Amino acid sequence: MPYRAPTIPEVPSTAIDRLLQSRFSEPADNVLKAIVAHFVCAGFQSTSMTYYALRRGSPTESYRLWVVACVLVSAAMTLASFLVYKVVVASAFIVQALLFYGLLTVALVGIAMAVAAVALYDRNAKEPPTKAALAADDLLGYEEYKGEPVRGARGGSSSGSGGAGPAPKTAETSAGDDNRSKSE
Repeated sequence: MPYRAPTIPEVPSTAIDRLLQSRFSEPADNVLKAIVAHFVCAGFQSTSMTYYALRRGSPTESYRLWVVACVLVSAAMTLASFLVYKVVVASAFIVQALLFYGLLTVALVGIAMAVAAVALYDRNAKEPPTKAALAADDLLGYEEYKGEPVRGARGGSSSGSGGAGPAPKTAETSAGDDNRSKSE
């Protein structure tokens, strides 16, 4: 797909005019050549406009004014490039800060989740909960443990069977405990 040729500017030098006509008057066959052609022609157009503005009252061509126009346009292009670079770098700082603090937040949430998982993990759901787990349950609003597993808490059952905690004390087991303590 051919890309359109740029408008060739009028320049006071015939050598530059011939160079622009020979290189850039035909449509380009790829995008890179088209971009370069338009950029070079725009640069010479700016230089010609500056030259004719400086030469406004003089009827003769001046090499010295052409050099001044070239210096002014190249300084303007350099300054524009520097300013665009600074804007991009400043924008990158904002993106970098957002990315840094966003990922830092994700890391802290991950640490908090790990600490919560360690603190609230029940190592063996068939054993009665420890005092620390009971304290955590109180903080979280669960029922207290009163000798029997709490219904629905940590896989226990309310029947007392199935090894889900100590068996409830009966009169026989209480008497046996008292006899053992007296003999010792």
